[in-house]
Amino acid sequence: MSYPVVAPAINEYLAGLPDHAVVCEVGGGSSRRTRADWVIDLVRFEDRESIKPEDRVTADRWIVHDICSPGPWPVANDAFDYTVCSHVLEDVRDPFKVAGELMRISRAGYLQMPGRVYESARSPYGLVPGSLHHRWLVEKTKDGELIFTAKSGHLVEFASLQVHRRVSLYQGLIELYWNRDALPIRVREVTPDVEDFISFRARAEGIPEGRVRRQYEREFLRKRVAFKLLRTLRLR
Repeated sequence: MSYPVVAPAINEYLAGLPDHAVVCEVGGGSSRRTRADWVIDLVRFEDRESIKPEDRVTADRWIVHDICSPGPWPVANDAFDYTVCSHVLEDVRDPFKVAGELMRISRAGYLQMPGRVYESARSPYGLVPGSLHHRWLVEKTKDGELIFTAKSGHLVEFASLQVHRRVSLYQGLIELYWNRDALPIRVREVTPDVEDFISFRARAEGIPEGRVRRQYEREFLRKRVAFKLLRTLRLR
């Protein structure tokens, strides 16, 4: 489901589209754009939130579907002129399949998701960095490629690998205006690695990698000693 977080630029873009342009929002069950003519979401039409009088979508243009399920979505090729997919890819189990389907069903579109710095930062809401239900850390390269790294147990377990400053959802927000012919969606998965987490935190905070590595090594040893002590006590 999408969040009610969309940069003003996309709202302006959608407002400027001709009335005959067909717009679909993927994951728009909880907070869709009123310009959307169609919606694809797990949420049913009757369970939708934020109902507005200017909504264009109707029950017969609301497709209930698991966007990560096997096989193509129940939508024809080039069915839409434009798709919006906001705060969805970081949630789902297969963002790569979703990216491919977005380009199959529409000619152009817009993606938005939290950046890796937010998802790596200590959260005021609990022990898990970023948002609890987000599966992926996402970065965008200079040429527009989206890099996905699974939010692994290392980042969750070791505070020394997390970014040690408060970061809002808006900081480092990733946006991509894509066009299937000129700027297609390109996605790549990177395997989680301790050295990568160390390097990212150092860059995000502007501190030496060696400092982060020493903090991680000390925390690792403390946890290892605590685990051995607990195991010894249980065996008595």
